[in-house]
This record gives sequence, structure tokens and C-alpha cells, in this order.
Amino acid sequence: MAGSLPQGAQLTAVGPGGTQAMSPGGTNLPAGRWTLEFQAPGHVPQREVVTLQAGARFTWSPAVVAEPAVAEGAPSEPAPAPAGFDEAAARVGVEAALAAFAGGFQSRDMQNVIRRYPTSSEEWRGEWRPLVEDTRNFRDLQAGIGEVRHLSVAEGSADVQFVMSLRYVDLRNRPQSQNLSFRGRLIPGGSSPGGSGWMLVDLQTGG
Repeated sequence: MAGSLPQGAQLTAVGPGGTQAMSPGGTNLPAGRWTLEFQAPGHVPQREVVTLQAGARFTWSPAVVAEPAVAEGAPSEPAPAPAGFDEAAARVGVEAALAAFAGGFQSRDMQNVIRRYPTSSEEWRGEWRPLVEDTRNFRDLQAGIGEVRHLSVAEGSADVQFVMSLRYVDLRNRPQSQNLSFRGRLIPGGSSPGGSGWMLVDLQTGG
């Protein structure tokens, strides 16, 4: 583990050895594929899947992101409109957040991608940084949301499966195309540019 954790934080690892509690000071895990999970009161849960080699050392720094604040002592009436949840508006907001995420790739600036997906891990950022910043092997990059295969929205979160389409020119000056499948989760209250009030907090490849 690296970095400070909020009070009440729980760290677990699920893998070949079953479910194990992890200590911020360090935990020995057998080799294999593990799902690392972070939970803390008032914070967005984090999860990362890693494959550990025998004898290897791995440092995990889960993003510590507070959930949208709720004012204490507020009147009993609902904060959102009591008339009900506007699912249509939420879907538009989620789709705008996905488009902004793709736009971060096309900007060729990894910081723009991170602003659209602020809870991404250092490992995730390292995996995608070459595609975003390598303007020699990936020239004239165009990125967009090609298809939203599944979208389920509620007042507190949205689950989505989508395809991001990439178009670029490679080192040999040949046009290339690539479709990347993702599944993710978003929460309302995000302030990322172009996100329309929704923010990516979890993203996995495939779906």
C-alpha cells in the first residue's frame, strides 16, 4: 500500500487464497490473479485486478475520492426534485460523460483523460498513456463512442457497457481502426469538463 487512508478504511484481496484482509503496512499474497478492493465510509469504493508473480513486490495506491456531500441538518424534503428521478436526463448526462472521456483520448493529453476518469489507478494510466501521448505510432488519432451496449441509470449511480472507436495512422503511414469494449460505473455530481454532472469512477476492459 502507498499513501494515507481515511478512518475506517477496509482493504481486502480476493484471489487464489480466498478473501484476505490487507494491511497498509504490507501483506503477503500468493502468486496469481487478485482483485484488490478498498472501502471507507463516505468514500467511493475502489477495485483493481492484478496478476502477481511469485516473489514480486507490488504497491497499490487506491484513489481516495469522497462521495458527493450531503448537508447535515437539511430539511426533510428530498434534495433532488420530489417529482421523481429524471431517467432521460440522467442518460443524456451519462452519454455526455462517456463522450468527454473519449474526447480526452483525442486531445492527446493524459491529464484530460484523468480529469474525465479521476479515480483511475496509476497502473491503468500507465497502460493507456502510450496510446494517448505517442504521436509517432498513433498519428491523427480520432476517438469517439461507437456504441452504448447497455446503460442502467439510477439516482445514485449508472452502470454502462460501451465501445470506444479509435481511428489513427500508424508508423508506416497506414490507416488503422480499433474498437475497445469497456464496462464501467458512474456517479452523479462529477465536475469533469463536458460530463454534465456525471463522473466515471470505475472502468474495466471488456464487456
